[in-house]
Amino acid sequence: MPSRKGFVTGVILSGYGVGGFIFSIFFQQLANPNQVAAVRDAKDGKLYFGKEIADRYPVVHLDICITWTIIILVGASLISNREPRIDQALKDEYDSTRSAEEALEDKAERKADLSAILSSKTFLTIIAMGVA
Repeated sequence: MPSRKGFVTGVILSGYGVGGFIFSIFFQQLANPNQVAAVRDAKDGKLYFGKEIADRYPVVHLDICITWTIIILVGASLISNREPRIDQALKDEYDSTRSAEEALEDKAERKADLSAILSSKTFLTIIAMGVA
């Protein structure tokens, strides 16, 4: 959507907020499904969860990492190099002068390769920003 950059930026920024909201609820449901209350420590006055929640944490952390990995791979697979929209009349005229083989070759060149996306500098920068 090159002509709607502001809209795309708004959707991306909204995704950060909504993602944090959804994942906090998701994480809480995985880590503490029985809604066990935290206990206040008599020595320092801080709230701590019991052994049941602490024992569950490694599995919950793995589940969250797997979920993030799936979301990232699905998102990466949706990235593609599409041609900009052209007026339909110009497109029909352009397509009528080409052979079917040329059209297929162009389509194959435009299709994004998942390995190229995953190894691209932009993708790795986005992942590094997410990890940090």
